[in-house]
Amino acid sequence: MNTLEPLSPGSHSSQRDGKVTIALCAAGEIWGGVELAIQLLAAGLRSRGVDAVAILFYEGLLAERLRADGVPVVVTQMPYKYSLSGARAMSSALRELGVELLHVHGYKASVVGGITAARIGIPVVKTEHGAVEAPGGWREGPGWMRLLAYRVVDRRV
Repeated sequence: MNTLEPLSPGSHSSQRDGKVTIALCAAGEIWGGVELAIQLLAAGLRSRGVDAVAILFYEGLLAERLRADGVPVVVTQMPYKYSLSGARAMSSALRELGVELLHVHGYKASVVGGITAARIGIPVVKTEHGAVEAPGGWREGPGWMRLLAYRVVDRRV
């Protein structure tokens, strides 16, 4: 189930018709360094007049803290790890919110978010946290999905 919260009209010059410019995407199931980085990034964007929304796969402490900071959160439930229905729900949310850039954090967000956004023409930036994931071969389980995600992202940082 998607949870869309109303967005207040933004004042950033890159916004058109009150649409969100940047979406931050992560699993959001645990709390750690990645999640803290996302919270700080969202706060930094908002302090500079950029409206941001978070697209997460789980309700959790990250969703709670972002909401407390005034960041709208969309939770796209994934019935299983790489759910086609979850990807469709994310695609709908990205379109509905008018997202112009998707910033993914973590493996699942890179695969699901990266491929989904690329399919609908939204640029993707992937932040590598901690040890960089070594690309696997095509026969190595989810390694082929990682390779595909790496090919569709526009920038990796």
